[in-house]
Amino acid sequence: MNKRYSSISILVLIFSFYAQAALGPFSSLFKIESPTSFAESIKKDSDRLQKEKSSFEEKMLSFKVQSDQARLQANTLKQKIKTAKGAEAEFVQQKSTIIAQETQVLDDTERACQNIITTIDAHSKLLQEYQQDPEFKNKNIALPDKSLYSFEDLQKIHDLFLNYEGDLGALEEKLKKAAIDLENRKKNQSLARQEYEDKKRDQKEFKSENSPKSGLSLVQMGELLDEQEKLARYKQDLADERIIEINYKIKLVEEQIKITQLQLEIIEKEYNRIKREIIIDDKDVQAADLFLKQQIQESSKIQEENAQHIGGLDILKENEEHQIAQYKQQYTLSDADVLAMENWTYAPTSLSTWHAAIEIGRLFNHITYEVEIGKENLLARTDYEKAKISEKEVQALIINSWKKLTSGSFSGDDDIAKETKQYEKIKTDIQAFLSALSDKRTAAAQALSANARLADTIKNKLKLFKEQKNTLFKNKNLEYARYAVQLKDEAEDDTPRRGEVIAQLIELYAKITNLRTATLKKIDAMLDELKHKLQWSGPRLPLWRGLQSFVPDMKKFFQYVLQKDIGESLHLNQQFLQATVAEYKQQPQLLLPLLLKIIILSLLFLLCKLYLPDVRNFLNLIGPDYGIGYRITSFIAVMLAFINKHLFALFLWALGFLSVYYRWIKDPHTGMWFYLLSIPFFLWYASRFMRYILRVNMQRSYLFTGKKYQRRSLFILSSLLYSTIVILFVRQAFMLAHYAKSTVPGTLLALNFVLLQIAVICFIGREQIVSLIPTTTPLWQWVQEHVKKYYYLFFGIALFIIVMSNPYIGYGPQFFYLISRLALILLLIPFFGAVQAQLKRISGNFFFYSDGEVIKERFSYGRTAYGFFVIASFLFFVACGFILAANLLGYPVGFRLISYWLHKGIYPVQDAVTGRTYFITSLDLAQVVLYLIGGLVLAYVVNRFILRRMFDLLLVNIGVQSALLSLTRYCILLASIVIGLQSIGLSSSLLYIFAIIGGLGVAGKEIITDFIGYFIILVQRPIKIGDLIRIDEDVTGVVRHVTLRSVVLRRKNSVTVIIPNSHVMTRPVTNWSYSRTFFAFDDILLTVPYSVDPAVVKQLFTQVLDGNPHILKSPNPIVWLQNFTDNGFQFMVRGFLSPDKVLDQFEIASNVRLELVRILRINGIDVASPTRLIKLINSSETSA
Repeated sequence: MNKRYSSISILVLIFSFYAQAALGPFSSLFKIESPTSFAESIKKDSDRLQKEKSSFEEKMLSFKVQSDQARLQANTLKQKIKTAKGAEAEFVQQKSTIIAQETQVLDDTERACQNIITTIDAHSKLLQEYQQDPEFKNKNIALPDKSLYSFEDLQKIHDLFLNYEGDLGALEEKLKKAAIDLENRKKNQSLARQEYEDKKRDQKEFKSENSPKSGLSLVQMGELLDEQEKLARYKQDLADERIIEINYKIKLVEEQIKITQLQLEIIEKEYNRIKREIIIDDKDVQAADLFLKQQIQESSKIQEENAQHIGGLDILKENEEHQIAQYKQQYTLSDADVLAMENWTYAPTSLSTWHAAIEIGRLFNHITYEVEIGKENLLARTDYEKAKISEKEVQALIINSWKKLTSGSFSGDDDIAKETKQYEKIKTDIQAFLSALSDKRTAAAQALSANARLADTIKNKLKLFKEQKNTLFKNKNLEYARYAVQLKDEAEDDTPRRGEVIAQLIELYAKITNLRTATLKKIDAMLDELKHKLQWSGPRLPLWRGLQSFVPDMKKFFQYVLQKDIGESLHLNQQFLQATVAEYKQQPQLLLPLLLKIIILSLLFLLCKLYLPDVRNFLNLIGPDYGIGYRITSFIAVMLAFINKHLFALFLWALGFLSVYYRWIKDPHTGMWFYLLSIPFFLWYASRFMRYILRVNMQRSYLFTGKKYQRRSLFILSSLLYSTIVILFVRQAFMLAHYAKSTVPGTLLALNFVLLQIAVICFIGREQIVSLIPTTTPLWQWVQEHVKKYYYLFFGIALFIIVMSNPYIGYGPQFFYLISRLALILLLIPFFGAVQAQLKRISGNFFFYSDGEVIKERFSYGRTAYGFFVIASFLFFVACGFILAANLLGYPVGFRLISYWLHKGIYPVQDAVTGRTYFITSLDLAQVVLYLIGGLVLAYVVNRFILRRMFDLLLVNIGVQSALLSLTRYCILLASIVIGLQSIGLSSSLLYIFAIIGGLGVAGKEIITDFIGYFIILVQRPIKIGDLIRIDEDVTGVVRHVTLRSVVLRRKNSVTVIIPNSHVMTRPVTNWSYSRTFFAFDDILLTVPYSVDPAVVKQLFTQVLDGNPHILKSPNPIVWLQNFTDNGFQFMVRGFLSPDKVLDQFEIASNVRLELVRILRINGIDVASPTRLIKLINSSETSA
């Protein structure tokens, strides 16, 4: 291994130092630059921006000079207009207008350059700040390390997170608007260029033969056309500069977004860290409550003052409305007149109506825009105080909730749910308030617009008033002056002042909205924490609560039972018996219910004694034809037989139980001992019952449970029976002790229920589960196989889930949530599998077509393209499944998160030209893949439509054609890879990439060859699972597995052969399953004597092939006279089979051979056999 690593290092070094010289003039393509630090790259970016700033400053100065020259020329033309006459005046006027437009365009261009310089300065400042503080320590986004963190720390970092999140949203919105602005500016640029091209064309086509227009001479027309062309050029320059301006803004915003995202990541990590380390005690809660009380007292004073001011405004409103009513009565005005005066639309015709109109209008304005707006302002201030109090209440509530979360004070799901509902109620109230506040903001905005319109109306009224100075107000200077001042004050002073008040109201509404929104965000954050706690923490239900006090309570109970004096209990029972007898003597009627109960119990005993055997015999009449009913009735019959056998003892115990249950025995201590002594009594009977069941089961041929499962079933049943007896009687005894606050009875009942669940689950064996699983599909077969193999693991998981989901334990909702989500996720697998299968089937019609019984590729490399498409679709559906699964499990994976991961940097790269460092993202890698696909398409087009047509015209040797086609294909692919890597900025890393690939290729040749061979097999699919192949003429078998290192074959004799992928890729491989059309079984060679007519033999062989149902009719089977051997005519027989007969070909060929021999013998033809002539020479002849 060390040798491999050393060879890699040597190759990388050698290739790095000498490859550039070897590449010669192409070395610039693979230019290597020494890596620079991130700080140096930031410095280079800053230097680059400064250079660009200098160029734009020069450009701005150039535009300023041109603007000054145009302005000077415009001033000259203005002076010339005064003396020009006729056509000359018109010419000067048109030229002055054009030059004025040029001045405006140049000024706009200068401002665009100034904006670019400002943006570059902001970008440089951002980069320098990031260079000086890459961890944002100066931003104070991370809290200093402490031994303990308080709620204030958590609140501070959370507020910081919300602020930065809002900044990020604003930046993203700004980027969207900039993108829209860029598109609009591109359209304007296109129009400006078109206008410039039109003017240039008009200038070029302008000739001296053109007829003058509007009295202008040809020289004047040409001069105007030149100025119009210059104006169009300036507009084009302005459009270009605005495109550059918006591009710089987009780059700045993108950089701000990246930096803000980095800051958000730091803040989020800090927030999660503080959440884990926060400590909140009772002092923090008390301090928050005390601060809240102080805030409430201060706010109450402010609200009382506001209420008093509102009362004063109401009185003022009533007084002014009363004044309006007096004016109406004094001047006998109608309602329509008053309404017109209030709206300042009334047209006065006398001094009195002018006085009434001005006074009523001023009073109405004061009521509407000062009194009402003042009231709304005071109400808004009150709402603002309430919002502050609500925010403090929520904060105090959040502190209390965090205290419960950190200390584990929540008693269970109900407590968390109650807390959640409290937050949701507050959230609902705030949302309703914000909705009403939105309406108020809209009304205030409308009032602001109405106030602005009112100012214009009053100014018009003032203008009308001034027009009547010499008519209606003639000799009325005092009234005129007073009314004029009132109208002027109303228009120029009062109305703007009221507008400021309304603007302040709108601003106050905005402050309230921001405060309420911030409170909502705090509530949402707390709700997320509570929901997460509620989702994954179980409630403290009876079993959990009971287990905490179970041992101490049971200890006290047994101490009480054992320490109690038995003699005292007997004495108490004796006294109670004597008292009861005396009571019955005094009141004999009280003895009747007792005697009645005893008689009923005795009759029940007699009925059981008499009829239990008959019931048992009746149940035994039910035969095995009733299936499960037969087993149930048989078990009941066995139970009745056992009860009948021990009926008297059970009767006596029932008498004792009734005495304790109905309190015929008053002493509870005696009842406790009765229940406790009942435990061994019933345990003895339970053990006898289990032995009885065992004996009956064996006698009746294992009716209740099979011989194999008898021991396990009886063990489970006996364990459940014994534990139930102990638990129930201990529980009854404990209940007589009257521990009112103890949870032991509930705990014992819960424990008994859990044991019952465990027993029922344990009764179900592996065979029963496996028998319920169908085997109709390969999927169910796979499930059945894994259930058999991992039964105990699945059993343990199921047992754990069922027990933990028990209502007495309380983790049912959590497991239901998890299991339901997992079930939905598992349902996604067959769904996407079916969709992909359907897509594969549809795409198969695109890549292949059917020609009769043959399936052919529609184009070259169709199989490879189909493989790539299948893999790409599989990865796409896997990604979709992952996204849906994550959302089902409560992790929202949306477009924003996906976009973030796609744009997240993977590998840092330095630009060879600018020296700027940036990161390669997943989208960049996808871009390289697209370049590679484009190279494949281009190579196909070049080979198919260019080279092959050239080869058709030029008679080129087929070998040369193949070489040229391959060389062209690989050159185009290499060029596409190089261009793709250059497009993402990896041009300077190409040499390293090729060097590493070369080094790895030499050091790990075999491993890499096997690894690459695996993907070639996967994509090109020369072999696949289920194919019958032959390698090197001696290894034949069916492909069972294709792994990263090898291909696993199963031979005919069931022996497994493992062959490396590199061996498969470098050796001749015969694949009978490769073709989708047909294949031929191995040629059959058969020799017949020369005495036979070969034509007849061929006809017989053809008849055999035609009669075989497995041999295809198209293409036709082949029967050839192969050779003339020493023994006779040698025939070759070949038949073609469909691809689904690959594994059956040997049996089919064997049947064909047998049929050939049979038909030859029927026709009296023998198979030729070798004939040798042996000549024997006598010894005498030899000696002679």
